[in-house]
Amino acid sequence: MTDERWVVMTDELAERVILAHEARQRRQAAAAEAEPRPAGERHGPVVVRASAVRPERVSWLWPGYLPAGKLVTLSGDPALGKSTVALDLAARVSRGSAWPDGQPGCEPGEVAVLSAEDGVADTIVPRLAAAGADLGRVAIIPAVRDEAGLRLPEIPRDLDALAEAVPGVRLLIVDPLNAYLHETVDAYRDHSVRRALAPLAEFAERTGACVLVVRHWTKSPGRSIYRGNGSIAFVAAARVGLVAAADPNDETGTRRILAVEKSNIAAAPSALAYTLDPDPERGCARITWHGTADYTADDLSAAVEADRSRIEEAEAYLLAALEDGPQPSSEVRERAARLGLTPRTLQRALKRVGVVVERSGYPARTTWALPDDPPAPVATTPVAPTPHTRFGATVGATEDSAQPCGFTAREESSRANPGVYGATDATDATEPRCPVCGSTELGPISGACRRCGFRPWELRGLFGDEGGAS
Repeated sequence: MTDERWVVMTDELAERVILAHEARQRRQAAAAEAEPRPAGERHGPVVVRASAVRPERVSWLWPGYLPAGKLVTLSGDPALGKSTVALDLAARVSRGSAWPDGQPGCEPGEVAVLSAEDGVADTIVPRLAAAGADLGRVAIIPAVRDEAGLRLPEIPRDLDALAEAVPGVRLLIVDPLNAYLHETVDAYRDHSVRRALAPLAEFAERTGACVLVVRHWTKSPGRSIYRGNGSIAFVAAARVGLVAAADPNDETGTRRILAVEKSNIAAAPSALAYTLDPDPERGCARITWHGTADYTADDLSAAVEADRSRIEEAEAYLLAALEDGPQPSSEVRERAARLGLTPRTLQRALKRVGVVVERSGYPARTTWALPDDPPAPVATTPVAPTPHTRFGATVGATEDSAQPCGFTAREESSRANPGVYGATDATDATEPRCPVCGSTELGPISGACRRCGFRPWELRGLFGDEGGAS
């Protein structure tokens, strides 16, 4: 798109990125001061009586999900199709198509797309076409031209020019938001974020456009509303917050969930399931919607956290199972299943550890081996051995019977409890020992005991309130 109104900006505004909006407000206030006032008018607060205001209903593009004239966030981990979902919604706005939950579509309207991560010709346009968009109604803004040349659009600096370049815009997609904030905006400071987003919210209200901004989740645990990258002010400024996450109960790993994590203006609607399916004709992915799903945003956030913990356990298991050299993959899978590790979790751990897969012989025999530089195992919290049978082998049982590893509870009770890798006497205080049998024959990478088979990662979340630090 070539529009002189879009590319002409003054040097003063270029230097005053975040203060541009405030400067404009000050000029408007000064102009109002210069106008003659009626006799008796005073400076001070502007008071509006509620009785003098005519109530208005919130206007929606997609009821419950995309309010017109408001700011909306779409957050989630990478590789979940957030950008593809956003473009699917853009296509529906451009044609007025029905929404994924079956609600009637909105009036067809203009869409503007700011995308800093995807190519226009090889990604954005094919995805829009696969979603059935009216491409003539979608304006893609890859750059802005000013006196210094081409650059990325900036928020709030270029909002007025954007409104002029795409008149009547109904949906503005900013993907990801952080790429379009000026470098002076501190994404982790509430005050800095609010000053940058206030003009964006004002732009939405003034134009009537729904502004959909895409954000990434961090690895921090907790409620979904706190998982977004940067300050809580991002989601606080939005009137609706959407979350994209993997379906925690889908063993195929292909099903995704779109849920509402926050809504200040309506009751949160049901979550929706979707998959990313290939479009061979255009060589891209497209969204297929699969109806409602019984999840909340916090359910999805908790599942992501638990899934990461299980992957870490699987990584530790692989490091222990393969530390003595290549092992038949069938045996490693079988032992993993006995530990409660699903095939999908084990496969993801294989990639993260970088396991080397080798096939040889006839019939072919597959072995797994550690890479030359394997990652360090995840540390476990030292706890006292306590009865538990979650992994199919009793650890620290109180009965005087042999355990699967050959160690008896009588032997355990005769020892001082050293805790994980603790010492049994002062003479070997620096030598790591197994907390179950006391052996010093521990794996150099994982710390697994070669005498009794105890694996330290089995302590992660195993004992609940029964265990304690030693």
